[in-house]
This record gives sequence, structure tokens and C-alpha cells, in this order.
Amino acid sequence: YAKWSRNIQRAIWAAFGSSTQIASQAFSNIRTVRAFGTEEKEVKHFDNALQEVLERGLLGAIGSTITFTLTNYLDLGANVLILYFGGIAILDEYFGSKSH
Repeated sequence: YAKWSRNIQRAIWAAFGSSTQIASQAFSNIRTVRAFGTEEKEVKHFDNALQEVLERGLLGAIGSTITFTLTNYLDLGANVLILYFGGIAILDEYFGSKSH
């Protein structure tokens, strides 16, 4: 999971970098953008870059949730088994020694 998560985080930061670059270029060339009337095109381009960030972030959140849930349920199951079998062993020892 750690390698997968690291790759997702790298992709998120790369997409953030791309969206920042798109916005920076649009602002630095604002006269050209306005002269050709491509404001809407630039906004859509920026929105697409942010959509990629959102999709990758959601994928990372889903993976993190699944990992967290599985590890917690495995820990809970192990604790239940330990307490159950340990309790049985103690009760058998306690009641077994009293009856003799």
C-alpha cells in the first residue's frame, strides 16, 4: 500500500503543478488570452487539471479508507480471538483445579 500511496501522492502533486503552470501561463499572457477571447478555453483547461487532482485524491482516499478498515478489523479479530481463547484457558484452569 505504501508504494501505491506514494505513487498516487506524486501524481496528485504533479497534477497540482500542471494546474499551477496553466494558471501562471494564462495570467502572464492575459493580454493575448483576452485579445483572442480564449478566457473560457483557459478556464476549462484549468478545470480539467483540477479535476485530475480531485480524481487522484479520491482514489487515494478510497485506498486509505480500505487499508485503515482492513487493518482495524484484523486487529479487532485478533484481540477477540486472544481474549476468547485466553479466557477459556483461564476458566478451564480455575474450574478444573477446584473440582479436584
